[in-house]
Amino acid sequence: MNTPRLILDPAKLLLLGGCLLPVLVVQGARSLTNTPSAPTAASADATIAPAEAETEPAARPAPAAASRASMWLAERTPARSAPSPMDAPPAPDPDTTTAPSEPEPIIEPSATVPDAPSLRVTSIVGTVENAVAMINARVRRVGESPAEGWTITRIDASEQRVVITGPAGQILTLQPPRR
Repeated sequence: MNTPRLILDPAKLLLLGGCLLPVLVVQGARSLTNTPSAPTAASADATIAPAEAETEPAARPAPAAASRASMWLAERTPARSAPSPMDAPPAPDPDTTTAPSEPEPIIEPSATVPDAPSLRVTSIVGTVENAVAMINARVRRVGESPAEGWTITRIDASEQRVVITGPAGQILTLQPPRR
């Protein structure tokens, strides 16, 4: 059997006895004299003579650095947080005048385009200037070719529409599925 044995080393016992002896002496003296270990509040008031009324110390003036810091905080205007660019594209500023641009041609989605490739748009994200579309599980940009002879001419993130032109001038408008 491997049971631990108490090793009685005389040096260890002497050290342990030296640490425990004062504690045992004080506890034994308390038990013999029947004195409480800590005076209670009632007995403390009875045994101690009333002292003179204590006065609160006078408040010291704040250091100059602390008063300057508190003045700076009082005068400071809180920082304004700007809207996140991910919320929505910024509205055009009515004060700025912009030259009228040519209106973009309205492209009506066609029901069937002859020889149209099988393309599926799953999502469109981005800004007006920099939108990308997920077409057939690949991220595509304007100018890329999702199928042979077909080129992406426009990706509109606000209207969720992708316009693709074919080799013979066909126009194909694709949209992601509605959720």
